[in-house]
Amino acid sequence: MMGLFESLFDIIYLSLVIALGVRLVINDGRGSKFFGSMAILLGLGDAFHLIPRVISHLSPKGFEAHAKALSWGQFVTSITMTVFYVMYYFYYREKSDDRAQSKKWIIISLALIRIVLVMLPQNNWGCSGQAFLIQHGKVNLFSSSHLHRC
Repeated sequence: MMGLFESLFDIIYLSLVIALGVRLVINDGRGSKFFGSMAILLGLGDAFHLIPRVISHLSPKGFEAHAKALSWGQFVTSITMTVFYVMYYFYYREKSDDRAQSKKWIIISLALIRIVLVMLPQNNWGCSGQAFLIQHGKVNLFSSSHLHRC
């Protein structure tokens, strides 16, 4: 029963976020178009992991049968969320008249580092089970023991 409620929530959430984003993009005003594109990016990015979750909840074979789609969905969502927050920073920057170049480059650098970390093969994207870049409280960036084919 909980899977049904989660699936219903996910579908309503995705529909509302994307629809409101489209509505903002259609509106006049540079700020609303930018904020609308952020909402669309958020909704589409979340769709990559939420739609496989909905399918898994409603499928008799469950999450095991859709592990690859769930894993790749988390990969895409990780990247789109990073881009979303960078866009949010630029929205804040414009609204607050914050012109600190050092802060801007720190945000961009951290986002790029995060995207590179997400793309590392140690995350085992596309495999069943969890991604294990950070395991047991330590970062396994250079360990080849976590590299395996799915």
